[in-house]
Amino acid sequence: MLYTLPSRPSCWRTLVAAVGAATLLACGDSSGPSGGNLDSLTISPSVVILAPGRSKQLKVTGRTAAGAVAPVSGVTFSSSAPSIVSVSANGEVTAVGPLGTAAITAQAAGMTATAEVDVENVTHPEGVVSGTATLGSAAHGLAISRDGVVYLATRDGVFRAELPDTTFTLVMPSRLAEAWDVKLSSDDTRLYVANLHRDSVLLIDVATGNVLAGFRDVGIDGIARTPVALVVSKDGTRVYASVNTGGINVLDAETLARMTGINVGTIFGGDIAFAMNRAGTRLYGSGALFAGVSEIDLTADTLVRFLDDDQLGDPSRQLKGVALSPDGSTLYVANIAASVLDVVDVATNIRQSVPLPRGGALGPYDVAMTPDGTQLYVTNGGLLQILDRETVTIVKTLDLGTNLQHIAFTADGSTALVVDAAGAVFFVK
Repeated sequence: MLYTLPSRPSCWRTLVAAVGAATLLACGDSSGPSGGNLDSLTISPSVVILAPGRSKQLKVTGRTAAGAVAPVSGVTFSSSAPSIVSVSANGEVTAVGPLGTAAITAQAAGMTATAEVDVENVTHPEGVVSGTATLGSAAHGLAISRDGVVYLATRDGVFRAELPDTTFTLVMPSRLAEAWDVKLSSDDTRLYVANLHRDSVLLIDVATGNVLAGFRDVGIDGIARTPVALVVSKDGTRVYASVNTGGINVLDAETLARMTGINVGTIFGGDIAFAMNRAGTRLYGSGALFAGVSEIDLTADTLVRFLDDDQLGDPSRQLKGVALSPDGSTLYVANIAASVLDVVDVATNIRQSVPLPRGGALGPYDVAMTPDGTQLYVTNGGLLQILDRETVTIVKTLDLGTNLQHIAFTADGSTALVVDAAGAVFFVK
């Protein structure tokens, strides 16, 4: 989605992209196809995550005012922090220094476009199962703190493990029976739990296990609505809790007082999985039964539109997990009914469905992107399918022989945890 800023006294026009690549437009006289003027310059991807020593090729594209691709020549590149990220003459960026961020600028035909390169200590697992744990309780959502403490929501409550130890202990039973999802606060000191048994969201002190606050949505008709999925805002001030009837409650992160609600439709059920962009301004919720992916503007807490929604009401459109590319331009959505991974261009809402070999009676359930942004992990029946994110092709398959569901990564990306419906946990390094 593009927003045009007010006209300037000169002939320049600037556009700000909500997703994808940064673009600057001008009304110069650079020639494009069929004599058309080069009207815009785009650099992609517009956000890059690099581990120290890693490199990535950037691509610069020009377009005419009519939207046709135009050749671009004489492109020059520069880095705002060359001691952190260097850039070659052909646009290859390399993380050469300490952790940090650099802006890479491409210039051509009197126009510029900029990409952000973040250097972080992140990687992805090699794809080898290093251990397993058995809980004996149906497992659902999980969360991992920055120092490797794992919290796992199950039918019997919340289990806890401290990596690299793979032993889980039931630490929060009773009031948390039938815990469905868990998320950590921004400082990892508190745990938010979606509790199906009590139709509530609870705030737990992780040090003591004490319940600090709770929220129960009884709806306008006095009938409790069940919380399904949770996500915490980037600034840590709000918690978004979807409910089974198709709404999202916006809660104060300290008190769990309801701040507002977001209506995402009640016909097809509620969102069961969330993905948030890196800026914390957009939230995408998938899993509305037979529907699409809701796009939420987090600056106003309002529904913007539905994506991947061209077949509303189609029973083959049962969407589950969702992941978002680092630059926010592409959604990856697991379709459990059709056994495909939907790859959706956020700007155009054009979908490419990538077939995945079915690993059992159920198809793809969850999809998660590795912290370095290079791979996608998909649970598909008894299979864990590892895909190259750019080509969306399977590079490795692990046959774990169970009904796999949720996926989470450690902060550095070195380990993935995968749970199944029966309560087994697989550690993948």
